[in-house]
Amino acid sequence: MLSKLVIDGGNVESLEDVYDLVAQLPDIPAWFGRNLDALDELGSFIKYPLEITVRHPKALERNLGRKDFAVLIDVLENLRDMEDEFEPAFPVSLVIEQS
Repeated sequence: MLSKLVIDGGNVESLEDVYDLVAQLPDIPAWFGRNLDALDELGSFIKYPLEITVRHPKALERNLGRKDFAVLIDVLENLRDMEDEFEPAFPVSLVIEQS
């Protein structure tokens, strides 16, 4: 089973919207922290390969603001490249679609 997380900048207006999308993934506990630190530790919860797609990144940056957008992308890239105690047991891929 492949889990998919699609963050569409045309529909996401805040980090809260991102957390709502993450909370819909299978195996994410109800107590998921709804913050960037918790998102950074997402690898410890996933039980299937995870494909993350960021659509309309320019719109996402506009909606989140430059700082929150940059931090979100850093967190997603860190999750993809995880090499610490939260390393996912399953691969995480990240695609940032350019529009």
